[in-house]
Amino acid sequence: MQNKILFITTSNLATNPRLTKELKLAVQNDFKTTVLQFILPGWSEIVNDDLKRQFSNTEFIELSASRKPYLDWLLSSLLEYLLRKMPHKLMNVRLLAYSLSKRSYLISNKLSKLCDNYDWVIAHNPGAFYSAYIFSQRNNCKLGLDIEDYHPGEYNDSHLSNRMLKLMEYVLPKADYCSFAAPLIQLEVEKHIPNHSSNWFTVINGFPQSEFTEPKRIKSAKFKVIWFSQNISTGRGLENFISVMGEFEDDIELHLVGELYDDIRSMLFNNSHNIIIHAPMKQMELHQFLSTFTVGLVTDPPINRNRELAITNKIIAYSQAGLYILSVSADGHDQFLTESELNYRIIKNDKKEIRQALVYLISNHDAIKNCQHKQYKYACVNSWESINSKLTETWQN
Repeated sequence: MQNKILFITTSNLATNPRLTKELKLAVQNDFKTTVLQFILPGWSEIVNDDLKRQFSNTEFIELSASRKPYLDWLLSSLLEYLLRKMPHKLMNVRLLAYSLSKRSYLISNKLSKLCDNYDWVIAHNPGAFYSAYIFSQRNNCKLGLDIEDYHPGEYNDSHLSNRMLKLMEYVLPKADYCSFAAPLIQLEVEKHIPNHSSNWFTVINGFPQSEFTEPKRIKSAKFKVIWFSQNISTGRGLENFISVMGEFEDDIELHLVGELYDDIRSMLFNNSHNIIIHAPMKQMELHQFLSTFTVGLVTDPPINRNRELAITNKIIAYSQAGLYILSVSADGHDQFLTESELNYRIIKNDKKEIRQALVYLISNHDAIKNCQHKQYKYACVNSWESINSKLTETWQN
């Protein structure tokens, strides 16, 4: 008889690649799978429908993230609004969860009507943690929690940070396992929850190595640098790089992949002529595209504690593609790079250091290109195939 896993998320497959990888892993290991997710308006809806077709034997339970049905939306929104007005120290954990995410209420309401039996319930995103815990208790199944970010550190509001920490202190020790997306995120959580289960482990956001191809030896007069995200906008650390790039028009091309926002459009096209914009790409297409570049750029400033501890997907994708990595300093990135055998340079996000780094890259262009094949082969240690065994071992026990 097949073991059954219920995955729960406050987002969907398109906006939660980590969940998508776990779902594929479960299917490959012959688990019967169900996913409770949300229908999100916008770009992700079409992408999510495409992804669902890849899992024809998976059952999908979908809730609306929009105002339809109106009464569900109104009640969940009012609950969240009113509960945030209450001091968190006076609230039980159920109300605490509802105050942090209206989707927690919607998930709880749906799960209360779900009668199927599962061996595992696995929650992604904090808005699903409490609901998954209650479901696991009521249905006598095991509980797994995935902590992709240091969630108390995502807020600039100390009241919300304290609420999130209190929720995690209650739920995480009750899980049969917790997986973390970065070692420093796990260490930070352990500081606040010292009496945690021994079955806590880190699974970084590695991608399937089959999505990458060996770096291409393309003859180009210019040094090709890439940066990608869903959106190209201000506040992503690009401003100083864009400003300095204009000084190297004969030597460097900077390629930006993502949806271009108007707040940065004038800066791009008024100051620099060696910056090329590409529309957003699907993950596989993007990973194949990386092989045509030499350097991957990581610029996002560590604007909060989570950003300081996390390992961005960019840095892992660049490593798997065999690119030299030019990264703005943050604790999570610094640890990932310094403990690896990758080719990289860590800098501050100021114009002087950026300028010095670009001069170094130009001067060592050939040497960097010659190391790409070795870097590509080494980075298989970060691939999803190399790091997912702890999950399958845990699910099968």
